[in-house]
Amino acid sequence: MDHQIAKKRYLFFKDVTFESLKILREKFYYHFIDASPDPETVKSSLIKELKYQSSTELNNDTFDKISEIPLASEITSNAR
Repeated sequence: MDHQIAKKRYLFFKDVTFESLKILREKFYYHFIDASPDPETVKSSLIKELKYQSSTELNNDTFDKISEIPLASEITSNAR
């Protein structure tokens, strides 16, 4: 990617998108995930955040039960 294009996209994010996200956060709570580390670290952060969010929205018994349900991609791989 061209350095100038990346810089322009970052500045747009910082000046426009980020400001909108900060306003939105006043109504809907969310976490930012730093995407600057290596891909495995980012993946780990995403998984940790998704597990945290899921666990806060459901009681522990419900979360434990549904976490055992296979993903749709696993189920459909054996479908006819």
